[in-house]
Amino acid sequence: MLTSRIRTMKEIVRNRDCLYCVNNYQRFYVWDDNKVNTYLSDILKVIGQAQSTPVIPKHFFGQFIVLQIEEDDRGRETFEVIDGQQRLTTFLLLIASIKGQAKKLSIEHSEVKPSADTIIQECDYYLFSEKEGAPRKSKFTLSVRDNEYFTEIINYLSSNRTVVERNQYISHVHLFRAQSRISNWLATLLLEHETPESQVNFLIRLRNAASEAFQIVVLKPTSPKFTYRLYQVVNDRGEPLKDSELLKAKSIEILDSSPDFLSEAQRIWDDILSDSGKDTDNYLKWCYLSKMGQEWKQDRLYRAYVEEYFATPDNAILTEEQKNAFLTSLQDLHADIIVCRKIASGIWPYQNSILQEWQRNVLKNLVVGMRHTLCIPLLISAYRQPAIHGVSSEENFYKCLELCEDFFILVKGLFKMREDKLKKRYYSAAVSMREHADTYRSRDFKNELVQIEPVLIRRECEQKLKDITYNTKSDNPAMKYLCILLETYWRCFDSNGRIVVSRVPNGTSLIYTELSLEHIYPKTAKTTDIDANLEPHKNKLGNIFVFGNGDNSGLENSPYEQKREVYRTSRFVSANDVALTNEHWTITEFQNRHNNVCNKLSRLLLRFYE
Repeated sequence: MLTSRIRTMKEIVRNRDCLYCVNNYQRFYVWDDNKVNTYLSDILKVIGQAQSTPVIPKHFFGQFIVLQIEEDDRGRETFEVIDGQQRLTTFLLLIASIKGQAKKLSIEHSEVKPSADTIIQECDYYLFSEKEGAPRKSKFTLSVRDNEYFTEIINYLSSNRTVVERNQYISHVHLFRAQSRISNWLATLLLEHETPESQVNFLIRLRNAASEAFQIVVLKPTSPKFTYRLYQVVNDRGEPLKDSELLKAKSIEILDSSPDFLSEAQRIWDDILSDSGKDTDNYLKWCYLSKMGQEWKQDRLYRAYVEEYFATPDNAILTEEQKNAFLTSLQDLHADIIVCRKIASGIWPYQNSILQEWQRNVLKNLVVGMRHTLCIPLLISAYRQPAIHGVSSEENFYKCLELCEDFFILVKGLFKMREDKLKKRYYSAAVSMREHADTYRSRDFKNELVQIEPVLIRRECEQKLKDITYNTKSDNPAMKYLCILLETYWRCFDSNGRIVVSRVPNGTSLIYTELSLEHIYPKTAKTTDIDANLEPHKNKLGNIFVFGNGDNSGLENSPYEQKREVYRTSRFVSANDVALTNEHWTITEFQNRHNNVCNKLSRLLLRFYE
C-alpha cells in the first residue's frame, strides 16, 4: 500500500526532522547534460512566469517514493529514497551553488552582506539538519561509493571553490559534469545583473523558484516488503534502468538478510558499475554468451541472467545454500567482467606475458581496429582454460585469437559471408571450453572453424584476393588488415612463396589505428604522371602496402621514383622490398608483385585448412 501527498521541494527537504538516503542496491547518479539543462531551463521559465503574477507558479517535478527506515533520539526520521534520487541530488547541487555565490557576495560587498548571509542560512536549512544537542547531519546521503565525492562537491560549491574532478567511476563523471553545468550557468546569469543588490535578489528568486514552485507527489509505502520490486518498476518507467542496475538491485534483494554475502555483492557491483552504462551492458552481454553459448530468449538480458545464468527462483526465499551458490556465480561473473574489460579495450589480459609484443597486438587490431567484438565471448572462455600438456593458458589463448583473426578475415572480410557462420562456432566453442576445460583446446576450435565452406574457400581464396579493391569512400578495414597480416609474415616466406616457419615477426609494432594504406602508384596521380596501364589497377593489393600515418606526408601523389627513397628507409619490410627490387614501377612490376602478394596471403589464410 502507498500513501500519497503533493508537496513542494521546500516542504520535504527544508524540514530539519527529515533526512534522506540512497540504499546501495540502487543505481548511481546518471543525469547527463540534457537532463540537467532541462531542469535549469524549467527553473528560468518559472522565474519568468513569476514576474507577471503575485502567485507563485507551480511546476510538476515528478514523484518521490520514500520509505521511513529509522528515527534517531532527536526525532529525526531517515527516509530511503526509492525514486527521486536524481532530482534530489541535482536540486541540492543547485542550492549549494546558490550558497557559494551568496558567500562570495557577502565577502566582497558589505552593503549586501545581511541579505547574502540570510541566503546562506536558508540554503543550510536545505543542506543540513541541526538540532540542539545533536551533531549536524547532511540532509541527503548518497550510496557508499558516491557519498564522499558528493559531500566534497557540496562543500566546494558552498564555498564557491573549484571542484576537483574525479573520473574513477562514471557516476563521479556525471556528478562533476552536473555541478560544472550548474555553477557555470549560475555564474553566467549573475553577470547579467550589474549591481550586488540585483544579484542578491536574483539568487532569492532562483532559490524560491526551485524550492517553492517545483511540486512533487510524495508516495510512502506502508511496508518495506516490496521495496526492491517497487524500485525496479518505478525507475524502469522513468529513466529506464539498465540491465546491470536491475541485476544489482536483484542481487542485493537476494542477499539482503546475509550481511557477509551482501557486503561482498555490493563490492562486486560497485566495480561492475564503475564503467559507463553502455559498456557495462555490453560486458554483461558478452559474459552471458560466453557461459550460456546462445543469445537469451527472454524479453531482456536481466531476466535471462536471473532465470538462466544464475538459475535463481524469482519469487522464492532462498536458502543459505542457494545464496552461497548465487554469490559464487556472481564472483565468477565479476572475474569474467574484469577480463572482458581488457579484451574489449584491446589490452592483453595476461600479466608477465611470455609472448612478443607483435603477438599481443593482434588482440587490439582485431577487436578494436576491426571491431570484431563477436569473438569476445569465446576469448573470455579461452582465458579461463588452465595450462595442459606443456601449453600455457596464455599460449592457448593466443592460438584461439589467431584463429579468430584468420577466419574473420576469410569469412567476413574476403568472402563477405554472414557472421552467423562464425557466431555459432564461437558460441559452441566458448561453452565447450568451460565444460571440458581439461581437454578442449585451440586445435578443437580449429576443427570447428575449418568446417566453414572448405571447398569454396580453398578454391576461390586467391582469386578473391586478386579482386579485392581499395574503396576511396571507406577506411577499407579488410584490405588494411590483409596488408598488416602480410607485413607481419613477410619474412616467413622462402623465394618460392612457401611458409617456412609458423610465424616470424618483422620487429615492427603494427597497431591498426596507427597505420594507413600506401599506394605505390598514386591513387590520384598528377596529370603529367598518369600511367594509362596502371590506372585500372591502382587500387589492387599489388599496388598497396601498409604504412605509418603521415610517413609519406607530402609525397602521396608523387611518382614512384620520388617516393622510392622513403620506402627504402621505411620501418616496413614490405615497403623496403618494393624499393629494393623495383627501380621503376610499371604494369610489369605491378603484375609481378600482385601475383606474389596474393599467393602469399592465400597461403597464410589457408594454412589452417592444411
